[in-house]
Amino acid sequence: MELPTPSVMAEQISQVEAARQAEGATVTVQTTNDQNQRITTTTTTNYEQQQFKSHTDWRLRALSAANMQVRVNNVWVSNDDVKEGVTYVMPKNLLKRFVAISDLKVQVFAYLYAQNIEGGIKEIKSIVMVPQVGSKDGVTVPSQMPES
Repeated sequence: MELPTPSVMAEQISQVEAARQAEGATVTVQTTNDQNQRITTTTTTNYEQQQFKSHTDWRLRALSAANMQVRVNNVWVSNDDVKEGVTYVMPKNLLKRFVAISDLKVQVFAYLYAQNIEGGIKEIKSIVMVPQVGSKDGVTVPSQMPES
């Protein structure tokens, strides 16, 4: 492979810069995100003006959500989270429903209501989902408990 001389390289660089200046003017776009925040973006090249695809693309989320049903069979609770002498029983249909509405990339919150059974056993009877805003770092729920 033969290396070009410095003058040829300088000429090629100037051609690329001239093409970039000639190819496009700057484009400024204003959008609003989910939290009603205004976002202003200015692009100078065609490469920057291509459509952005995020890592949270809906196709990837749908594929990962399909694998969540398999995870239902492998649910456990660590010993640190369990109170001494109390055993919680969760019906498999409630567990499957909760997993079906959950997401791998966003934390989900629910109130679990249980009925006391003899011998320190509590059976979870219902799951209550409240309006919430979740992210990978946490979830925000209303401070007031549901009344009914």
